[in-house]
Amino acid sequence: MDNRVVISNRQFTILVIMNVIGTTILIIPSLLAKEANQDAWLSAILALAVSMPLLWLYLAIHKRQPTKTLVQLFEVVLGKWAGKLFSLLFLMIYPFFLGALTLRNVGDFLTTQIMPETPIEMIHIIFMIVVVYAMKLGLEPIVRVSELLIPIALVMLFIMFVSIIPQIKAENLFPILDNGYKPVIGGAIPFISFPFLENVLFLMVLPSVRDQSKVGKALFKGVIIGWAILFLLILLTILVLGPYITASKVFPSYTLAKKINIAEIFERVEITIAIAWFITSFIRICFYFYCAAAGIAQTLELKDYRNLSIPLAMMLIVFSLSSVPNISFLMNTDLRTLPFFNLTFGLLLPLALLIMLAVKSGMRKQ
Repeated sequence: MDNRVVISNRQFTILVIMNVIGTTILIIPSLLAKEANQDAWLSAILALAVSMPLLWLYLAIHKRQPTKTLVQLFEVVLGKWAGKLFSLLFLMIYPFFLGALTLRNVGDFLTTQIMPETPIEMIHIIFMIVVVYAMKLGLEPIVRVSELLIPIALVMLFIMFVSIIPQIKAENLFPILDNGYKPVIGGAIPFISFPFLENVLFLMVLPSVRDQSKVGKALFKGVIIGWAILFLLILLTILVLGPYITASKVFPSYTLAKKINIAEIFERVEITIAIAWFITSFIRICFYFYCAAAGIAQTLELKDYRNLSIPLAMMLIVFSLSSVPNISFLMNTDLRTLPFFNLTFGLLLPLALLIMLAVKSGMRKQ
Protein backbone atom coordinates (compact mmCIF):
# COMPACT_ATOMS: atom_id res chain seq x y z
CA MET A 1 0.00 0.00 0.00
CA ASP A 2 1.17 3.48 -0.78
CA ASN A 3 2.38 4.93 2.53
CA ARG A 4 1.92 8.44 1.16
CA VAL A 5 -1.86 8.05 1.30
CA VAL A 6 -3.29 10.28 4.03
CA ILE A 7 -6.97 10.91 4.68
CA SER A 8 -8.53 13.17 7.28
CA ASN A 9 -10.64 11.86 10.15
CA ARG A 10 -13.70 13.47 8.61
CA GLN A 11 -13.05 11.75 5.29
CA PHE A 12 -12.60 8.44 7.10
CA THR A 13 -15.94 8.90 8.90
CA ILE A 14 -17.65 9.56 5.57
CA LEU A 15 -16.01 6.49 4.05
CA VAL A 16 -17.35 4.40 6.95
CA ILE A 17 -20.87 5.84 6.53
CA MET A 18 -20.85 5.10 2.81
CA ASN A 19 -19.62 1.57 3.39
CA VAL A 20 -22.18 0.83 6.11
CA ILE A 21 -25.06 2.06 3.94
CA GLY A 22 -23.77 0.72 0.61
CA THR A 23 -26.06 -1.80 -1.07
CA THR A 24 -27.44 -2.59 2.41
CA ILE A 25 -29.91 0.24 2.00
CA LEU A 26 -31.96 -1.67 -0.57
CA ILE A 27 -32.11 -5.17 0.90
CA ILE A 28 -31.63 -5.03 4.67
CA PRO A 29 -35.33 -4.39 5.53
CA SER A 30 -36.26 -7.58 3.68
CA LEU A 31 -33.53 -9.66 5.34
CA LEU A 32 -34.63 -8.57 8.81
CA ALA A 33 -38.37 -8.85 8.15
CA LYS A 34 -37.96 -12.41 6.88
CA GLU A 35 -36.72 -13.39 10.33
CA ALA A 36 -38.31 -10.95 12.77
CA ASN A 37 -41.46 -9.72 10.96
CA GLN A 38 -42.75 -6.54 12.64
CA ASP A 39 -39.93 -6.70 15.20
CA ALA A 40 -37.28 -6.03 12.54
CA TRP A 41 -36.58 -2.64 14.11
CA LEU A 42 -35.75 -4.37 17.41
CA SER A 43 -33.34 -6.63 15.52
CA ALA A 44 -31.63 -3.50 14.19
CA ILE A 45 -31.15 -2.13 17.72
CA LEU A 46 -29.79 -5.48 18.92
CA ALA A 47 -27.43 -5.62 15.94
CA LEU A 48 -25.93 -2.23 16.85
CA ALA A 49 -25.48 -3.23 20.50
CA VAL A 50 -23.68 -6.45 19.53
CA SER A 51 -21.58 -4.69 16.89
CA MET A 52 -20.07 -2.05 19.17
CA PRO A 53 -17.59 -4.52 20.79
CA LEU A 54 -16.47 -5.49 17.27
CA LEU A 55 -15.22 -1.94 16.74
CA TRP A 56 -13.28 -2.09 20.00
CA LEU A 57 -11.75 -5.36 18.80
CA TYR A 58 -10.60 -3.81 15.52
CA LEU A 59 -9.25 -0.73 17.29
CA ALA A 60 -7.40 -2.91 19.82
CA ILE A 61 -5.67 -4.66 16.92
CA HIS A 62 -4.83 -1.34 15.26
CA LYS A 63 -3.38 0.15 18.46
CA ARG A 64 -0.98 -2.79 18.75
CA GLN A 65 0.65 -1.81 15.46
CA PRO A 66 -0.83 1.56 14.38
CA THR A 67 1.43 1.93 11.34
CA LYS A 68 0.67 -1.48 9.86
CA THR A 69 -2.26 -2.57 7.71
CA LEU A 70 -4.09 -5.86 8.10
CA VAL A 71 -1.90 -7.76 5.62
CA GLN A 72 1.23 -6.42 7.31
CA LEU A 73 -0.08 -7.72 10.63
CA PHE A 74 -0.44 -11.19 9.13
CA GLU A 75 3.28 -11.10 8.32
CA VAL A 76 4.06 -9.92 11.86
CA VAL A 77 2.36 -12.90 13.51
CA LEU A 78 2.95 -15.61 10.88
CA GLY A 79 6.34 -14.65 9.54
CA LYS A 80 7.20 -13.20 6.14
CA TRP A 81 6.44 -16.04 3.74
CA ALA A 82 3.57 -17.70 5.62
CA GLY A 83 2.11 -14.23 6.21
CA LYS A 84 2.32 -13.36 2.52
CA LEU A 85 0.63 -16.62 1.50
CA PHE A 86 -2.14 -16.13 4.05
CA SER A 87 -2.58 -12.49 2.98
CA LEU A 88 -3.04 -13.44 -0.68
CA LEU A 89 -5.60 -16.09 0.23
CA PHE A 90 -7.44 -13.66 2.50
CA LEU A 91 -7.49 -10.86 -0.07
CA MET A 92 -8.78 -13.04 -2.91
CA ILE A 93 -11.36 -14.75 -0.72
CA TYR A 94 -12.74 -11.89 1.39
CA PRO A 95 -12.64 -8.32 -0.04
CA PHE A 96 -12.67 -9.70 -3.58
CA PHE A 97 -15.73 -11.83 -2.80
CA LEU A 98 -17.54 -8.95 -1.08
CA GLY A 99 -16.79 -6.72 -4.06
CA ALA A 100 -18.24 -9.34 -6.40
CA LEU A 101 -21.43 -9.63 -4.32
CA THR A 102 -21.81 -5.85 -4.25
CA LEU A 103 -21.32 -5.64 -8.00
CA ARG A 104 -23.90 -8.38 -8.50
CA ASN A 105 -26.35 -6.45 -6.31
CA VAL A 106 -25.83 -3.44 -8.55
CA GLY A 107 -26.48 -5.45 -11.71
CA ASP A 108 -29.52 -7.27 -10.33
CA PHE A 109 -31.15 -4.09 -9.08
CA LEU A 110 -30.68 -2.19 -12.34
CA THR A 111 -31.81 -5.09 -14.55
CA THR A 112 -34.90 -5.92 -12.48
CA GLN A 113 -36.07 -2.44 -11.46
CA ILE A 114 -34.79 0.22 -13.86
CA MET A 115 -33.27 -1.20 -17.07
CA PRO A 116 -34.78 -4.66 -17.61
CA GLU A 117 -33.75 -4.84 -21.27
CA THR A 118 -30.08 -4.11 -20.60
CA PRO A 119 -27.80 -7.16 -20.28
CA ILE A 120 -26.34 -7.45 -16.81
CA GLU A 121 -22.92 -8.02 -18.36
CA MET A 122 -22.95 -4.53 -19.88
CA ILE A 123 -23.96 -2.96 -16.58
CA HIS A 124 -21.10 -4.70 -14.79
CA ILE A 125 -18.57 -3.68 -17.44
CA ILE A 126 -19.65 -0.02 -17.50
CA PHE A 127 -19.76 0.18 -13.71
CA MET A 128 -16.30 -1.35 -13.34
CA ILE A 129 -14.83 0.99 -15.96
CA VAL A 130 -15.77 3.87 -13.65
CA VAL A 131 -14.39 2.00 -10.62
CA VAL A 132 -11.08 1.30 -12.42
CA TYR A 133 -10.83 4.97 -13.38
CA ALA A 134 -11.37 5.92 -9.74
CA MET A 135 -8.75 3.40 -8.63
CA LYS A 136 -6.24 4.84 -11.09
CA LEU A 137 -6.66 8.18 -9.31
CA GLY A 138 -6.08 6.61 -5.89
CA LEU A 139 -7.74 6.44 -2.48
CA GLU A 140 -7.44 10.13 -1.65
CA PRO A 141 -9.46 11.33 -4.67
CA ILE A 142 -12.06 8.63 -3.93
CA VAL A 143 -12.60 9.87 -0.38
CA ARG A 144 -12.70 13.48 -1.62
CA VAL A 145 -15.40 12.48 -4.09
CA SER A 146 -17.28 10.77 -1.26
CA GLU A 147 -17.22 14.10 0.61
CA LEU A 148 -18.95 15.71 -2.36
CA LEU A 149 -21.42 12.88 -2.91
CA ILE A 150 -22.58 12.16 0.63
CA PRO A 151 -24.66 15.37 0.96
CA ILE A 152 -26.49 14.40 -2.24
CA ALA A 153 -27.17 10.90 -0.92
CA LEU A 154 -28.38 12.20 2.44
CA VAL A 155 -30.63 14.83 0.85
CA MET A 156 -32.18 12.18 -1.41
CA LEU A 157 -32.87 9.95 1.60
CA PHE A 158 -34.25 12.85 3.63
CA ILE A 159 -36.71 13.71 0.84
CA MET A 160 -37.89 10.11 0.74
CA PHE A 161 -38.19 9.79 4.53
CA VAL A 162 -40.22 13.00 4.89
CA SER A 163 -42.43 12.26 1.88
CA ILE A 164 -43.46 8.81 3.14
CA ILE A 165 -44.52 9.96 6.63
CA PRO A 166 -48.22 10.52 5.68
CA GLN A 167 -48.52 6.81 4.79
CA ILE A 168 -47.29 5.51 8.15
CA LYS A 169 -49.53 2.94 9.87
CA ALA A 170 -48.48 2.53 13.50
CA GLU A 171 -50.43 -0.72 13.82
CA ASN A 172 -47.86 -2.40 11.56
CA LEU A 173 -45.44 -2.47 14.51
CA PHE A 174 -47.78 -4.49 16.70
CA PRO A 175 -47.86 -6.89 18.44
CA ILE A 176 -44.34 -6.36 19.72
CA LEU A 177 -42.41 -9.55 20.53
CA ASP A 178 -45.42 -11.61 19.52
CA ASN A 179 -43.16 -14.61 18.86
CA GLY A 180 -40.67 -13.96 21.64
CA TYR A 181 -37.02 -12.99 21.45
CA LYS A 182 -35.81 -15.73 19.11
CA PRO A 183 -36.99 -14.06 15.84
CA VAL A 184 -35.43 -10.77 16.98
CA ILE A 185 -32.09 -12.49 17.50
CA GLY A 186 -32.48 -14.26 14.15
CA GLY A 187 -33.12 -10.93 12.45
CA ALA A 188 -30.10 -9.31 14.08
CA ILE A 189 -27.70 -11.93 12.69
CA PRO A 190 -27.79 -10.82 9.00
CA PHE A 191 -27.54 -7.17 10.07
CA ILE A 192 -24.50 -7.84 12.27
CA SER A 193 -22.97 -9.73 9.37
CA PHE A 194 -23.92 -7.27 6.65
CA PRO A 195 -22.38 -4.73 7.05
CA PHE A 196 -20.91 -4.60 10.59
CA LEU A 197 -18.60 -7.63 10.52
CA GLU A 198 -17.25 -6.40 7.20
CA ASN A 199 -15.82 -3.36 9.00
CA VAL A 200 -12.74 -5.48 9.73
CA LEU A 201 -11.48 -4.31 6.34
CA PHE A 202 -11.03 -0.80 7.70
CA LEU A 203 -7.84 -2.19 9.24
CA MET A 204 -6.47 -1.76 5.71
CA VAL A 205 -7.13 2.00 5.88
CA LEU A 206 -6.75 2.96 9.56
CA PRO A 207 -2.95 3.60 9.28
CA SER A 208 -3.69 6.22 6.60
CA VAL A 209 -5.92 8.34 8.87
CA ARG A 210 -4.17 11.60 9.74
CA ASP A 211 -5.06 12.06 13.44
CA GLN A 212 -4.50 8.67 15.04
CA SER A 213 -5.54 9.95 18.48
CA LYS A 214 -9.13 10.39 17.23
CA VAL A 215 -9.36 7.48 14.80
CA GLY A 216 -11.58 5.48 17.17
CA LYS A 217 -14.04 8.35 17.47
CA ALA A 218 -14.17 8.67 13.68
CA LEU A 219 -14.88 4.94 13.28
CA PHE A 220 -17.63 4.86 15.91
CA LYS A 221 -19.24 8.03 14.53
CA GLY A 222 -19.34 6.63 11.00
CA VAL A 223 -20.84 3.31 12.07
CA ILE A 224 -23.50 4.91 14.30
CA ILE A 225 -24.56 7.45 11.65
CA GLY A 226 -24.73 4.73 9.00
CA TRP A 227 -26.74 2.52 11.36
CA ALA A 228 -29.15 5.36 12.21
CA ILE A 229 -29.96 5.87 8.52
CA LEU A 230 -30.57 2.15 8.01
CA PHE A 231 -32.63 1.96 11.22
CA LEU A 232 -34.93 4.77 10.03
CA LEU A 233 -35.30 3.02 6.69
CA ILE A 234 -36.16 -0.32 8.32
CA LEU A 235 -38.65 1.34 10.66
CA LEU A 236 -40.37 3.30 7.89
CA THR A 237 -40.51 0.27 5.61
CA ILE A 238 -42.27 -1.78 8.29
CA LEU A 239 -44.59 1.13 9.21
CA VAL A 240 -45.68 1.74 5.61
CA LEU A 241 -45.47 -1.60 3.80
CA GLY A 242 -46.04 -3.87 6.77
CA PRO A 243 -43.81 -6.80 7.76
CA TYR A 244 -45.11 -9.34 5.25
CA ILE A 245 -44.82 -7.18 2.13
CA THR A 246 -41.39 -6.03 3.33
CA ALA A 247 -40.25 -9.63 3.72
CA SER A 248 -41.60 -10.65 0.31
CA LYS A 249 -39.85 -7.91 -1.68
CA VAL A 250 -36.25 -8.21 -2.87
CA PHE A 251 -35.76 -4.43 -2.77
CA PRO A 252 -38.39 -3.18 -0.27
CA SER A 253 -36.78 0.27 0.07
CA TYR A 254 -37.37 0.89 -3.62
CA THR A 255 -40.94 -0.37 -3.27
CA LEU A 256 -41.38 2.03 -0.35
CA ALA A 257 -40.23 4.99 -2.43
CA LYS A 258 -42.64 4.04 -5.21
CA LYS A 259 -45.58 4.53 -2.85
CA ILE A 260 -44.87 8.24 -2.42
CA ASN A 261 -47.56 10.30 -4.12
CA ILE A 262 -48.44 13.70 -2.69
CA ALA A 263 -51.45 15.47 -4.21
CA GLU A 264 -50.88 13.68 -7.55
CA ILE A 265 -47.99 16.09 -8.13
CA PHE A 266 -45.04 14.90 -6.07
CA GLU A 267 -44.50 11.34 -7.27
CA ARG A 268 -41.92 9.05 -8.89
CA VAL A 269 -39.75 9.75 -5.85
CA GLU A 270 -38.14 6.32 -6.09
CA ILE A 271 -35.36 7.98 -8.05
CA THR A 272 -34.18 9.46 -4.70
CA ILE A 273 -33.45 6.04 -3.20
CA ALA A 274 -31.90 4.90 -6.49
CA ILE A 275 -29.50 7.88 -6.53
CA ALA A 276 -28.56 7.43 -2.87
CA TRP A 277 -28.03 3.70 -3.39
CA PHE A 278 -25.94 4.21 -6.53
CA ILE A 279 -23.64 6.69 -4.78
CA THR A 280 -23.07 4.55 -1.69
CA SER A 281 -22.67 1.34 -3.72
CA PHE A 282 -20.03 2.96 -5.91
CA ILE A 283 -17.96 4.04 -2.89
CA ARG A 284 -18.43 0.61 -1.30
CA ILE A 285 -17.11 -1.24 -4.36
CA CYS A 286 -14.21 1.21 -4.66
CA PHE A 287 -13.33 0.51 -1.04
CA TYR A 288 -13.37 -3.29 -1.42
CA PHE A 289 -11.49 -3.03 -4.69
CA TYR A 290 -8.87 -0.80 -3.06
CA CYS A 291 -8.43 -3.24 -0.16
CA ALA A 292 -7.88 -6.14 -2.58
CA ALA A 293 -5.61 -4.30 -5.03
CA ALA A 294 -3.53 -2.40 -2.47
CA GLY A 295 -3.26 -5.44 -0.23
CA ILE A 296 -2.01 -7.66 -3.06
CA ALA A 297 0.48 -5.00 -4.18
CA GLN A 298 1.78 -4.63 -0.64
CA THR A 299 2.05 -8.39 -0.13
CA LEU A 300 3.91 -8.88 -3.42
CA GLU A 301 5.98 -5.74 -2.76
CA LEU A 302 4.82 -4.04 -5.95
CA LYS A 303 5.50 -0.33 -6.35
CA ASP A 304 1.96 0.66 -7.35
CA TYR A 305 -1.33 -1.15 -6.78
CA ARG A 306 -2.96 0.80 -9.61
CA ASN A 307 -1.38 -1.52 -12.18
CA LEU A 308 -3.56 -4.33 -10.80
CA SER A 309 -6.81 -2.44 -11.41
CA ILE A 310 -7.69 -3.74 -14.89
CA PRO A 311 -6.90 -7.46 -14.38
CA LEU A 312 -8.65 -7.48 -11.00
CA ALA A 313 -11.69 -5.71 -12.50
CA MET A 314 -11.93 -8.33 -15.24
CA MET A 315 -11.73 -11.12 -12.65
CA LEU A 316 -14.35 -9.40 -10.51
CA ILE A 317 -16.80 -9.13 -13.41
CA VAL A 318 -16.38 -12.79 -14.35
CA PHE A 319 -16.67 -13.97 -10.74
CA SER A 320 -19.77 -11.85 -10.01
CA LEU A 321 -21.54 -13.33 -13.04
CA SER A 322 -20.42 -16.94 -12.65
CA SER A 323 -20.73 -17.37 -8.88
CA VAL A 324 -24.30 -16.06 -8.57
CA PRO A 325 -26.74 -17.68 -11.03
CA ASN A 326 -29.77 -15.52 -10.15
CA ILE A 327 -31.15 -12.98 -7.71
CA SER A 328 -32.85 -15.62 -5.54
CA PHE A 329 -29.49 -17.31 -5.02
CA LEU A 330 -27.97 -13.94 -4.12
CA MET A 331 -30.64 -13.20 -1.50
CA ASN A 332 -30.25 -16.66 0.02
CA THR A 333 -26.47 -16.12 0.13
CA ASP A 334 -26.94 -12.79 1.93
CA LEU A 335 -29.31 -14.36 4.47
CA ARG A 336 -27.86 -17.84 5.06
CA THR A 337 -24.26 -18.07 3.84
CA LEU A 338 -22.78 -14.59 4.29
CA PRO A 339 -23.27 -14.49 8.10
CA PHE A 340 -21.02 -17.53 8.59
CA PHE A 341 -18.55 -16.19 6.04
CA ASN A 342 -18.37 -12.81 7.77
CA LEU A 343 -18.24 -14.43 11.21
CA THR A 344 -15.05 -16.22 10.19
CA PHE A 345 -13.28 -13.19 8.73
CA GLY A 346 -14.90 -10.43 10.79
CA LEU A 347 -14.77 -11.99 14.28
CA LEU A 348 -12.81 -15.24 14.59
CA LEU A 349 -9.85 -14.08 12.49
CA PRO A 350 -9.47 -10.70 14.28
CA LEU A 351 -9.75 -12.42 17.68
CA ALA A 352 -7.02 -14.88 16.73
CA LEU A 353 -4.91 -12.02 15.35
CA LEU A 354 -5.25 -9.97 18.54
CA ILE A 355 -4.32 -12.97 20.72
CA MET A 356 -1.28 -13.74 18.57
CA LEU A 357 -0.17 -10.10 18.65
CA ALA A 358 -0.54 -10.04 22.44
CA VAL A 359 1.43 -13.28 22.82
CA LYS A 360 4.16 -12.02 20.50
CA SER A 361 4.37 -8.75 22.41
CA GLY A 362 4.60 -10.62 25.71
CA MET A 363 7.39 -12.82 24.40
CA ARG A 364 9.37 -9.75 23.31
CA LYS A 365 9.09 -8.20 26.78
CA GLN A 366 10.47 -11.36 28.33
